[in-house]
Amino acid sequence: EVKTKKKKTDYPQNIFKALGLEKEPTDDQIMGLEYAIPMIKEREQEVIRYRFQEGLTYKEIGEKLGVSDGRAGQVCNLAIRRLKRDISFQWIKDGYEATVKNHKKAVVGLSVAFETLGKYEQSKRVYDELGSIKGLGSENIKCLLNMGIDNVGLLVLLARQKRWEWQVFGIGDYAATHIEKLLYDEGLGVNIQDRSHFV
Repeated sequence: EVKTKKKKTDYPQNIFKALGLEKEPTDDQIMGLEYAIPMIKEREQEVIRYRFQEGLTYKEIGEKLGVSDGRAGQVCNLAIRRLKRDISFQWIKDGYEATVKNHKKAVVGLSVAFETLGKYEQSKRVYDELGSIKGLGSENIKCLLNMGIDNVGLLVLLARQKRWEWQVFGIGDYAATHIEKLLYDEGLGVNIQDRSHFV
Protein backbone atom coordinates (compact mmCIF):
# COMPACT_ATOMS: atom_id res chain seq x y z
CA GLU A 1 0.00 0.00 0.00
CA VAL A 2 1.46 3.33 -1.07
CA LYS A 3 0.95 6.29 1.25
CA THR A 4 0.06 9.50 -0.52
CA LYS A 5 1.35 12.75 0.84
CA LYS A 6 -1.27 15.14 2.08
CA LYS A 7 -1.45 18.13 -0.25
CA LYS A 8 -0.17 21.25 1.47
CA THR A 9 -2.68 24.09 1.41
CA ASP A 10 -1.15 27.39 0.46
CA TYR A 11 -1.70 30.83 1.90
CA PRO A 12 -4.29 32.31 2.24
CA GLN A 13 -6.47 29.19 1.82
CA ASN A 14 -4.70 27.53 4.77
CA ILE A 15 -5.56 30.33 7.20
CA PHE A 16 -9.15 30.52 5.93
CA LYS A 17 -9.41 26.80 6.62
CA ALA A 18 -7.97 27.31 10.15
CA LEU A 19 -10.63 30.00 10.67
CA GLY A 20 -13.38 27.55 9.70
CA LEU A 21 -14.02 29.11 6.28
CA GLU A 22 -13.71 26.15 3.94
CA LYS A 23 -14.80 27.73 0.64
CA GLU A 24 -12.30 29.29 -1.73
CA PRO A 25 -11.87 32.89 -0.45
CA THR A 26 -12.87 35.78 -2.66
CA ASP A 27 -10.48 38.64 -3.39
CA ASP A 28 -12.59 40.80 -1.05
CA GLN A 29 -12.22 38.24 1.77
CA ILE A 30 -8.45 38.09 1.22
CA MET A 31 -8.34 41.89 1.42
CA GLY A 32 -10.39 41.65 4.63
CA LEU A 33 -7.94 39.12 6.06
CA GLU A 34 -5.00 41.41 5.32
CA TYR A 35 -6.90 44.24 7.03
CA ALA A 36 -7.76 42.08 10.07
CA ILE A 37 -4.32 40.56 10.78
CA PRO A 38 -2.87 43.86 12.11
CA MET A 39 -5.73 43.92 14.66
CA ILE A 40 -3.96 41.25 16.73
CA LYS A 41 -0.75 41.51 18.76
CA GLU A 42 2.56 41.81 16.89
CA ARG A 43 3.89 38.49 18.14
CA GLU A 44 0.69 36.76 17.02
CA GLN A 45 1.02 38.43 13.61
CA GLU A 46 4.56 37.04 13.39
CA VAL A 47 3.42 33.53 14.21
CA ILE A 48 0.60 33.77 11.63
CA ARG A 49 3.15 34.83 9.01
CA TYR A 50 5.61 32.07 9.92
CA ARG A 51 2.96 29.34 10.11
CA PHE A 52 0.61 30.16 7.26
CA GLN A 53 2.67 32.23 4.81
CA GLU A 54 6.09 30.62 5.25
CA GLY A 55 4.80 27.15 6.20
CA LEU A 56 7.13 26.73 9.19
CA THR A 57 6.54 24.02 11.79
CA TYR A 58 5.90 24.96 15.42
CA LYS A 59 9.42 23.76 16.21
CA GLU A 60 10.90 26.14 13.61
CA ILE A 61 8.69 28.99 14.81
CA GLY A 62 9.73 28.28 18.41
CA GLU A 63 13.40 28.46 17.43
CA LYS A 64 12.85 31.83 15.70
CA LEU A 65 10.99 33.25 18.72
CA GLY A 66 13.11 31.59 21.41
CA VAL A 67 10.19 29.58 22.82
CA SER A 68 9.20 25.91 22.87
CA ASP A 69 7.28 24.41 19.97
CA GLY A 70 4.34 23.94 22.36
CA ARG A 71 4.34 27.65 23.19
CA ALA A 72 4.55 28.54 19.48
CA GLY A 73 1.46 26.38 18.91
CA GLN A 74 -0.36 28.12 21.77
CA VAL A 75 0.41 31.57 20.33
CA CYS A 76 -0.79 30.42 16.90
CA ASN A 77 -4.04 29.07 18.35
CA LEU A 78 -4.54 32.30 20.31
CA ALA A 79 -3.97 34.35 17.14
CA ILE A 80 -6.61 32.32 15.30
CA ARG A 81 -9.05 32.77 18.22
CA ARG A 82 -8.46 36.54 18.20
CA LEU A 83 -9.09 36.68 14.45
CA LYS A 84 -12.38 34.86 15.07
CA ARG A 85 -13.62 37.65 17.37
CA ASP A 86 -16.66 39.48 16.03
CA ILE A 87 -14.95 42.70 14.95
CA SER A 88 -11.98 41.18 13.12
CA PHE A 89 -13.86 38.14 11.81
CA GLN A 90 -16.49 40.21 9.99
CA TRP A 91 -13.71 41.73 7.84
CA ILE A 92 -12.52 38.22 6.94
CA LYS A 93 -15.85 36.41 6.58
CA ASP A 94 -17.75 39.14 4.71
CA GLY A 95 -14.76 40.76 3.00
CA TYR A 96 -13.28 44.24 3.20
CA GLU A 97 -15.59 46.11 0.80
CA ALA A 98 -18.67 44.29 2.10
CA THR A 99 -17.80 45.19 5.71
CA VAL A 100 -17.23 48.85 4.81
CA LYS A 101 -20.63 48.85 3.09
CA ASN A 102 -22.28 47.16 6.11
CA HIS A 103 -20.70 49.69 8.46
CA LYS A 104 -22.04 52.60 6.39
CA LYS A 105 -25.55 51.07 6.39
CA ALA A 106 -25.40 50.52 10.17
CA VAL A 107 -24.37 54.14 10.82
CA VAL A 108 -27.13 55.45 8.54
CA GLY A 109 -29.59 53.24 10.46
CA LEU A 110 -28.33 54.66 13.77
CA SER A 111 -28.66 58.19 12.43
CA VAL A 112 -32.27 57.52 11.41
CA ALA A 113 -32.99 55.98 14.83
CA PHE A 114 -31.69 59.10 16.62
CA GLU A 115 -33.70 61.32 14.27
CA THR A 116 -36.85 59.30 14.96
CA LEU A 117 -36.30 59.94 18.67
CA GLY A 118 -35.99 63.67 17.99
CA LYS A 119 -32.25 63.64 18.74
CA TYR A 120 -31.24 65.66 15.67
CA GLU A 121 -27.81 66.71 16.94
CA GLN A 122 -26.90 63.10 17.75
CA SER A 123 -28.26 62.04 14.37
CA LYS A 124 -25.60 64.21 12.71
CA ARG A 125 -22.85 63.34 15.21
CA VAL A 126 -22.75 59.65 14.24
CA TYR A 127 -20.78 60.58 11.10
CA ASP A 128 -18.11 62.54 13.00
CA GLU A 129 -14.57 61.33 13.57
CA LEU A 130 -13.70 59.77 16.94
CA GLY A 131 -11.59 62.81 17.89
CA SER A 132 -14.80 64.86 18.11
CA ILE A 133 -15.73 63.10 21.37
CA LYS A 134 -14.47 65.33 24.17
CA GLY A 135 -12.22 63.41 26.56
CA LEU A 136 -11.52 60.46 24.26
CA GLY A 137 -7.75 60.00 24.43
CA SER A 138 -5.45 59.46 21.47
CA GLU A 139 -4.41 55.96 22.64
CA ASN A 140 -8.04 54.83 22.79
CA ILE A 141 -8.68 56.39 19.37
CA LYS A 142 -5.66 54.55 17.97
CA CYS A 143 -6.91 51.20 19.35
CA LEU A 144 -10.39 51.77 17.91
CA LEU A 145 -9.09 52.87 14.50
CA ASN A 146 -6.93 49.73 14.40
CA MET A 147 -10.16 47.69 14.62
CA GLY A 148 -11.86 49.65 11.83
CA ILE A 149 -14.00 51.76 14.19
CA ASP A 150 -13.48 55.11 12.48
CA ASN A 151 -16.52 57.20 13.37
CA VAL A 152 -18.75 58.01 16.32
CA GLY A 153 -21.64 55.90 15.04
CA LEU A 154 -19.56 52.73 14.82
CA LEU A 155 -18.28 53.36 18.35
CA VAL A 156 -21.85 53.80 19.64
CA LEU A 157 -22.90 50.54 17.95
CA LEU A 158 -19.85 48.73 19.32
CA ALA A 159 -20.36 50.04 22.86
CA ARG A 160 -23.90 48.65 22.86
CA GLN A 161 -22.49 45.12 22.69
CA LYS A 162 -21.96 43.20 25.91
CA ARG A 163 -18.26 43.07 26.94
CA TRP A 164 -17.31 44.91 23.76
CA GLU A 165 -13.89 45.83 25.17
CA TRP A 166 -12.80 42.18 24.89
CA GLN A 167 -12.89 42.59 21.13
CA VAL A 168 -10.65 45.65 20.97
CA PHE A 169 -6.97 45.07 21.64
CA GLY A 170 -5.72 47.76 24.03
CA ILE A 171 -9.08 48.71 25.56
CA GLY A 172 -9.60 47.38 29.06
CA ASP A 173 -12.49 47.58 31.50
CA TYR A 174 -11.51 51.02 32.83
CA ALA A 175 -11.14 52.55 29.35
CA ALA A 176 -14.41 50.95 28.20
CA THR A 177 -16.30 52.39 31.17
CA HIS A 178 -14.75 55.82 30.48
CA ILE A 179 -15.76 55.64 26.80
CA GLU A 180 -19.31 54.58 27.68
CA LYS A 181 -19.57 57.54 30.07
CA LEU A 182 -18.33 59.97 27.40
CA LEU A 183 -20.94 58.67 24.96
CA TYR A 184 -23.65 58.82 27.62
CA ASP A 185 -22.75 62.41 28.56
CA GLU A 186 -23.04 63.48 24.91
CA GLY A 187 -26.45 61.85 24.54
CA LEU A 188 -25.01 59.15 22.30
CA GLY A 189 -24.92 56.59 25.04
CA VAL A 190 -25.41 52.99 25.33
CA ASN A 191 -28.56 51.73 27.05
CA ILE A 192 -27.33 52.12 30.58
CA GLN A 193 -29.49 50.66 33.31
CA ASP A 194 -27.15 51.47 36.16
CA ARG A 195 -24.64 54.32 36.04
CA SER A 196 -23.04 53.33 39.36
CA HIS A 197 -20.12 51.75 37.52
CA PHE A 198 -19.22 55.24 36.25
CA VAL A 199 -18.39 56.44 39.75
